Amino acid sequence: MMRGPTYKWKLHVRATGFWIALAMCGMFLLAIFADFIANDRPLYARINGQNHWPVLESLTGQGTTQDTLNYSIAEVLILPLIPFSTDPSEGLNRYEPPLTSSLKYGRNVYHLLGTDRIGRDVAACMVYGFRKSLLVALFAMFIAGCLGVTIGMLAGYWGNAARIRRTWPFIVWLLFCLYAGFLFANDLVAGWIWILCLSLLLLLLPFVLSRSTKGHGVRMPLDDAVLKSIELFHAVPALMILLALTALLSNPTLWQLAVIIGLLKWTTVARFMRGEVLNIRNLPYVQAARISGLSHVKIMLQYILPQALGPLLVIFAFGIASVVLLESTLSFLGIGVPPEEITWGKLLSQAKSNTKAWWLAIFPGLTIFLLITLLQLSGDEIKRNLNPQD
Repeated sequence: MMRGPTYKWKLHVRATGFWIALAMCGMFLLAIFADFIANDRPLYARINGQNHWPVLESLTGQGTTQDTLNYSIAEVLILPLIPFSTDPSEGLNRYEPPLTSSLKYGRNVYHLLGTDRIGRDVAACMVYGFRKSLLVALFAMFIAGCLGVTIGMLAGYWGNAARIRRTWPFIVWLLFCLYAGFLFANDLVAGWIWILCLSLLLLLLPFVLSRSTKGHGVRMPLDDAVLKSIELFHAVPALMILLALTALLSNPTLWQLAVIIGLLKWTTVARFMRGEVLNIRNLPYVQAARISGLSHVKIMLQYILPQALGPLLVIFAFGIASVVLLESTLSFLGIGVPPEEITWGKLLSQAKSNTKAWWLAIFPGLTIFLLITLLQLSGDEIKRNLNPQD
């Protein structure tokens, strides 16, 4: 039986999808089991006939240190693939090239990817840096997804016909939230931001009340407001906004950076979600649900949201890639990331001070490129599976 080019192309697509899925699984396993892959403690040690699991014991809070156990006299010693942590090697192995040997527990071990300017193993830093980058990206996209899905669904479902029936309780609640934010502001800049928001609300209050009709509440042009907000966010580059916001924080952390990125990335999710809801809300089964008397909340959660979640995975995959690149850029510039945090961008930045340390530029840069490419291919593969006719 002859096989045409279409059949061969389908086999190629299936094989590509399999390898992409396998690489994604390996990526997540690397992040989950980073402590067992790169650690300065042995995985297993038998000393004087007693079995010890130093890495596992350290994770459960029952670990022992080298002061109490001498691993150099162990009868059996199993080290991790990368027998180093992210702690500096007492400053003895600075800017060592790849495959440099080092003595550890009476054995010769190797810095597979070299060391940085303070003696940290680059391979160990890349493993733990990958975990942090992935956690920041997932947390940021979780925030962006929650905001974007909610705002986009409301804008697409209601359009400009949304109304707030209980006007005064809503206004009082909003004023209370803004005032509480001002009271709990940590610094002067945040306090002034809350005062500005409160002042804008008070200035717009007469205009909002003038649009209310007796018995019908306030008409909210929700769709127009969301579209204008998206245009406003896209008018200014996200990197510029991040640089400005991180400069306002006295001691920024990676989680604060993830929150800021998530608050900037919601527009992409909201715009896509709005378009999906506009297509779904006029389908026959949604119209039948409305006629049957189901509440708007049930219609959105039970009938519209499940249909839109599949295509949202594509946006989520692309969003993770963009967040990883954005976080690496900020780390490279030394903005918004604490000095003690280890990231790929910081490893790249060390190559500027020592141009002879080529491994600090090649390995982190190549890994960032491969990770972003893999995430982009994952998004394309999800899109292809959702639309087989394409």
